[in-house]
Amino acid sequence: MANSKAPPGRKSSRPTSRNSKAPASPSKSPARPSKAPARPSKSPARPSKAPARPSKAPARPSKAPRARVSHRPPASNKKLIVVADDDPAIAKMLLRMLEPKYDVRWAQDGPQALAQATAEPPPQLLVLDVMMPGFDGFGVAQRLKLVPQARRLPILFLTARDAPKDIVQGIQLGARGYIIKPFKVKELLDKVRALIGD
Repeated sequence: MANSKAPPGRKSSRPTSRNSKAPASPSKSPARPSKAPARPSKSPARPSKAPARPSKAPARPSKAPRARVSHRPPASNKKLIVVADDDPAIAKMLLRMLEPKYDVRWAQDGPQALAQATAEPPPQLLVLDVMMPGFDGFGVAQRLKLVPQARRLPILFLTARDAPKDIVQGIQLGARGYIIKPFKVKELLDKVRALIGD
């Protein structure tokens, strides 16, 4: 019997089944789903605070002190003087000088000077500046001549107008004195005392 074995040196004619590698193990389980969706953003920001309160109203512009307009009788038995000057600093200085011995009212323009000079009770003296709003001191003196009860009111001009013609005009209008600024306190007090006494 023929030997069924293959001749030596020959490989077996049987096809060797080249088994491919073992099939790859099934892929890993599908990737886990991504993390849970991000939480919704926080609640919307609160509305901004209430708008800032409007700033305070602008400070009122400072005003010059009001003229002392009064028709009441003086608070004392002191003699009454009307000081007419549109400069608050000079008016305050005159008030400090005269108030220890006299009752003093202040007018800051021509119309106020005229009103106070003709008010009741009548003043004993008018200390009068020349350069003032409304109408000047010369205009006040002219108008007082038309008022019967004020014709004899003593007028003392206290002004920076130092021209000879101004001095002459003041005297012609009935002034009892004419003092030029800047003035000396003693000069003014002596003149007032000479006109109306203490």
